[in-house]
Amino acid sequence: MREHDYKKVLGKNNPVQNAMALALLIEHGRTNILNDDYYNNINKNLEENPNSLMTPDFQKEVIKITRDMAKMSSNDLYDFIKNEVHVVRKNDKER
Repeated sequence: MREHDYKKVLGKNNPVQNAMALALLIEHGRTNILNDDYYNNINKNLEENPNSLMTPDFQKEVIKITRDMAKMSSNDLYDFIKNEVHVVRKNDKER
């Protein structure tokens, strides 16, 4: 397996957006996110009902990252999650 392939896809993103995208992927599922109609509907709903806590551009980027995650291999997604868990645990120990 290629080491850290997920970093090619997700490494350039904001870590908060990556975490939100992962939660969105888990909530909606890979098959749904990869479905063009479903994906476009999420974006349309965002435009019609913006979240006051985040800018529309920030939210659109989260949705785009979610789709990028859905396109990743399962192993790359597992590696990303494993790395995120490691970072969180390391940060917790440092507190």
